Amino acid sequence: MAAEMSGWGPPLPWGKARAIALEERGAEGNGMATISAMVHTVSVSREGKVRLERVDVAHDTGFGLVNPLSVKKQIEGQITWFYNDAMLQATTIAEGHVVENNYNNYPLSRIADDPPDINIRIFPTRHWLIGMGHDRATSIQSAIGDAIFQVTGKRFRDLPYGKHDLTWS
Repeated sequence: MAAEMSGWGPPLPWGKARAIALEERGAEGNGMATISAMVHTVSVSREGKVRLERVDVAHDTGFGLVNPLSVKKQIEGQITWFYNDAMLQATTIAEGHVVENNYNNYPLSRIADDPPDINIRIFPTRHWLIGMGHDRATSIQSAIGDAIFQVTGKRFRDLPYGKHDLTWS
C-alpha cells in the first residue's frame, strides 16, 4: 500500500531517491504487533542539501486503535523528530562537557525542513495491537542514508548526516 501511494516504480529524476521500510513494534507481544510501512522520497542537491520530499505511510489499525487522527498527528511529529536525528542532532563532548547542553545549543529543523507531502493511510487488520508506540518513523535515518548513497555514491554509517560532505557532481 505504501509503495502504491508513493508511485513506486518509475525512476525518479537524478538527485532524488526512494527508500521503503517496514516497521513492526511489539512482535514479542503474542501476536499483537503494530505494523507500518513507509516510503521516503528524498532529494540531495549537488551542493549537498538533503530534503525529505515526501513520506507515504501505511499503518494498521487492529482492534485497539481508538483515535486514527491522533495516530496520524503522532506519525507526522515523529517524521519531523527523526529527520532531526538523521540530519542535525549530535552530542559533542569538548573539554569533558556536553556542548549541546541546552536548546539554544541543540540544532532543530524548522517548519521549512518538514516534508511538504506526508500521506498516511490506515488499513484495517483483525488483531489486537500493543499500541501506537513512540517509534513509528525510525526508518527515516536509514532511508535518508540510503538516498544519499543512491544519489552521491557516498555511504555514511554515523549520524548526523549533516556533518558529512554530501556534495556530488
